[in-house]
Amino acid sequence: MSKLHKKYLSYCSLVFLLGMALVAALNLVVDPFGAYRTVNIDALRGHRAKLGDRIAKAEMLRRGPWDVVILGSSRAQVGIDPSDSLWEGARVINGALTATNLLELAGVMEYAAEVSRPKRVIFMVDFLMFDENRAPQSGFAKSRFNTDRSLAEYHTGSLLGAHATASSWQVLKDWARSKPSRYDESGHALGIGHRSKYTARYRFKRTLENFLEGMYAHYLYSPTRVDCFRRLVRTCLANGTELTVAISPVHALQLEAIRQAGLWLDFERFKRDLVAVVSQEEESFSIPVAVWDFTSFAGPNAEPVPPAEDPADMNWYWESSHYKSELGQLVLRRVIGDSLPVEDWASNFGTRITTSNVEEHLSTLRRQREQYTASNSDDMAILDGIGR
Repeated sequence: MSKLHKKYLSYCSLVFLLGMALVAALNLVVDPFGAYRTVNIDALRGHRAKLGDRIAKAEMLRRGPWDVVILGSSRAQVGIDPSDSLWEGARVINGALTATNLLELAGVMEYAAEVSRPKRVIFMVDFLMFDENRAPQSGFAKSRFNTDRSLAEYHTGSLLGAHATASSWQVLKDWARSKPSRYDESGHALGIGHRSKYTARYRFKRTLENFLEGMYAHYLYSPTRVDCFRRLVRTCLANGTELTVAISPVHALQLEAIRQAGLWLDFERFKRDLVAVVSQEEESFSIPVAVWDFTSFAGPNAEPVPPAEDPADMNWYWESSHYKSELGQLVLRRVIGDSLPVEDWASNFGTRITTSNVEEHLSTLRRQREQYTASNSDDMAILDGIGR
């Protein structure tokens, strides 16, 4: 090889290394996932759109200790606020993940138990988590939740990876456009409909279409996901963590969509399995676990949807699947033990279920549904023609 070729290769190598160093510096300084916090740039705070990602949530958990960890799906991400005054100064993190399942959440709980040993976990569970067809998201394998990934591989991806670099550029673009992040520093999603140009009724229609023509159309209730739920419960109890399980308060129309998809028997089975697993694990560990059901065809769950052209927002819901933090606050008051004010649906919002009362509870919901469908024809019309 000639001296000229060697010089050229040396120059290319230097340019390559310099470029990699600049990329690493960009991702270290911008820190889109909150992984390093080496350089604190106040201007970028509030513009990190990826704080809801699995990489970011694992980093948040690692920076414990936490008194309370909230687990769940995007419903909990949006609806349960870690800064709520009800926590009375406790350190709370919203560790919920978008489009998650029990495979992921069992791993999240094991990671949380290892790095932060929370005193309490509130698990906002929902029916979709038990779908055999919901696979872990790609971000899970890239995060610290993936125990098979080495630290060297993790940091290489976080500093030099395409996903990290694209996320850093997004932060800078959002900062330049003064566009705030949907997520705060505790992992809470700051609403999903407040910037929407669409009416509440339109959002309901689109959401129900997505479920009936997509997720519910291919749903397969999975006993292996039940085993993952058991794993999560066992991890909590084995580490002395107080666990509360609460079924998220989706709107009554979301429940009717489950029935119209032919999944109501699986939905009831899901609730029976929850209380059965909890009962068995309570007996093994001699530690009580509360299971609450916040699904209903009455009260706030049956809030009327405004007419098609009405721009008015709803009190409790962004759309049929995601509830607002105002409703999440009522959930917290019930599961934490604080009394509900009479004007906020009183004490009939949410039912604590066990193996001894679950059948009676399911019968009550069936009767509620008959009353709801008979007296809410206008809202029921939103489901007309979907998935058929």
